[in-house]
Amino acid sequence: MLLENQPIQPPRKIAMPSRLALVTVIALTTGCSRQPSSEPSATSSPAELELRTYADKLQQELPTGWTLATTPASINVRRIVPVAYYIPEVGLPPMSKEEEALYIERHTRVAVLEIRLRFAPPISPAETTRLAHENEQLVQRAEKEFPNTKGNAVHRYLEAHPDQKLNELPAFQTASHSVYSERPVRCEWLRDATIKGQCDTVDRAIAKLFGS
Repeated sequence: MLLENQPIQPPRKIAMPSRLALVTVIALTTGCSRQPSSEPSATSSPAELELRTYADKLQQELPTGWTLATTPASINVRRIVPVAYYIPEVGLPPMSKEEEALYIERHTRVAVLEIRLRFAPPISPAETTRLAHENEQLVQRAEKEFPNTKGNAVHRYLEAHPDQKLNELPAFQTASHSVYSERPVRCEWLRDATIKGQCDTVDRAIAKLFGS
């Protein structure tokens, strides 16, 4: 059950005139900035204090140009400037290097790079197992319908079947919460190597934060 009223907006596809189009976005800031957040009060519950503790620790690990904000039920990390990404494809017709580069350029998308860590009441191991089994069945259907797609079969299956969805499984467990990780764009899809490195750094910091 979602605890947020504002879902992450899906990325939009646009035409990219050149590989250097990204650098025209000028809304840069220096350093990591803290956005308005829900600060703990004297009446904060242990669960709220736990979330705030995790947020404070993660804030210290963010690369320059990334922000962190909190709500009573989530930690939201995002890169200030939108990013370009391309979802790899297989089964394309033979192309020259120039044609392939042009194809990738035309199918590049731009989106805000955001990771939302949503804190929810913990679910039992039995329920986690049941939900995981249903996900495995969906993955099998996706791989059958979209074979040889470099691990993107599920993504393409869900785009083709909007009535289907994967069950949410917690990425981490804490003393008081099941923590769900929501992100519309994967690090490995990013076009810019520097931004991809930053994304990987954030992922490692999150995993370390929760002891993974």
